Amino acid sequence: MKSTSYLPVIVKTIERFHDPTWSMEPNRHENFEMVYIKKGDVVFEIAGHPVSIGPNDIIIIKPRQPHKFIVKSQAGCEFIVLNFKFENQSTGVSL
Repeated sequence: MKSTSYLPVIVKTIERFHDPTWSMEPNRHENFEMVYIKKGDVVFEIAGHPVSIGPNDIIIIKPRQPHKFIVKSQAGCEFIVLNFKFENQSTGVSL
């Protein structure tokens, strides 16, 4: 992929708060996912690998990677999620 030909395109934006009792099953997406942690601590499990992140950390999950996370902070966590893809600016083809 030539970096000058492709531009990121936001598909969806979510802002969430989860308390420590919340849980999720592993899921996967067709787009990239960027998660910014505003408050709290979480452990993401991406393709079976645990990654601890906290306030002001960002993690980018590649398309089709199974992932889930566990809230570790007793006060919960607050985060922003951006789902995005790369689109060829001349042809409109997405990656």
